Amino acid sequence: MESFEPFMDCLLHPAKCRVLIRLAERGQATAGDLAEVCPHISRATLYRYLNRMLEESVLTVAEERRVRGVTERVYTLSPDLQKSGKRLLRERGSQGLFLLYAQFSYRLLQEFSRYAKREDADLVRDGAGFTVCPVQATPEELAEFGRKVGELLLPLMENPPGGERRAHTIATIVTPPQES
Repeated sequence: MESFEPFMDCLLHPAKCRVLIRLAERGQATAGDLAEVCPHISRATLYRYLNRMLEESVLTVAEERRVRGVTERVYTLSPDLQKSGKRLLRERGSQGLFLLYAQFSYRLLQEFSRYAKREDADLVRDGAGFTVCPVQATPEELAEFGRKVGELLLPLMENPPGGERRAHTIATIVTPPQES
């Protein structure tokens, strides 16, 4: 993937984003599988999206198989979207960092997508939510903040499942400094 813009464009497009979420959940899927999560778009439009995502290296074809005389493709996310963090940073530098952030954001998007589909979703009861808090800080202050957050999270991470405890994801993002 030469540029991450096609991937980001897919995240912003509702149907293409559903395709990405489905592939991230299942690892791979056929057009028929993907049509199930996008029943509101025609098969022709779905195939156009898939072909465009292949051209832009957002997706790859993991396998082609003959089904009733027709070649069926099995799609998967681009290998760039599946590389480990250290390898991405080593091979792609700042673009790798951006892709890691995109993966991080994408995982959160998946969780909120699943949550939003639940009939019993209740942000207050479930303790879900998000916020943005602009701060002024030195690198040392940010490091101290990260250490303190880690100390607060450790007991929660060690909690055994069961009873009223439910699995949650707590995500922290510290953006790069803004240019003056």
